[in-house]
Amino acid sequence: ALALPGLLHGVLGWPSVRGLIVANVLLFVGLCVLLRSPRLERLTVPRAWRRWRASRLATRQFLDLGAQAFTGAGCVMIFVSEAEQYARLLMDKQVALCLDDAVRVALTDRLASQVRQGQTLQGMIECVEACGLLLGQQAPRALACRRLPQPLVILD
Repeated sequence: ALALPGLLHGVLGWPSVRGLIVANVLLFVGLCVLLRSPRLERLTVPRAWRRWRASRLATRQFLDLGAQAFTGAGCVMIFVSEAEQYARLLMDKQVALCLDDAVRVALTDRLASQVRQGQTLQGMIECVEACGLLLGQQAPRALACRRLPQPLVILD
């Protein structure tokens, strides 16, 4: 927003100083409004950056919801970001011992695939059922008795 009017002023001698300031403000406001659109953000922000942000948000939510306070309680969080078409399974150490990494990756990939296809609800249902089935078979019964106070959190 600062460079374009400055280049116009340097190359063409236009606009005047007042016009330069007005052009800077209008261009800045226009770009801010345009870049708030999720579609344009997807086009302008690199995919790796968007996934990194989603990954950090998932980790922060897992910690903020107090999952780490339930050490050994069998905490699992299924994180989905529809805008980034990103999914991640987070779990405490006790659950991680019960679920093989390959299984966790397969569940995450399947969920992310369904999110990309616009079937987020169906993907979440299948992921919850698969996690419940796998943990029911492999996790000790003691893990099943404690639950987080907020089982579903939706962020806009």
